[in-house]
Amino acid sequence: MYLFGQGVPKYYDEALYWVKKSAGQGSARGENLLGYMYEHGLGVPQDYNKALYWYKKSAEQGFKPAENALKSLESKLKSDTITK
Repeated sequence: MYLFGQGVPKYYDEALYWVKKSAGQGSARGENLLGYMYEHGLGVPQDYNKALYWYKKSAEQGFKPAENALKSLESKLKSDTITK
């Protein structure tokens, strides 16, 4: 909710709290969202290594959005279309 401003204002600190809590409990969706936050620097410093880590954890559980995000980020990093 807080990450995307669904029904509430965007508030990345609050989003980070709940997403970390979810990821820490092994939620594939939470792990994917934490990867997203690190990839885009939302409430955290942008960190592609941490984004890859969380996307991989989520993808290992078969979460398709994480599998797609992981492939996309790996492709971008290999082709240097983004600054590492």
